[in-house]
Amino acid sequence: MILGQEIIYTFAIFISKNMDYQNLSAEQFKRRFG
Repeated sequence: MILGQEIIYTFAIFISKNMDYQNLSAEQFKRRFG
């Protein structure tokens, strides 16, 4: 069970980092072209 929880936890961190990166890119895009 621990292995499964670790995979889910790592996946959740990956998604949250990816979302932060996309939000940051959107903000930079708005600043440049908005």
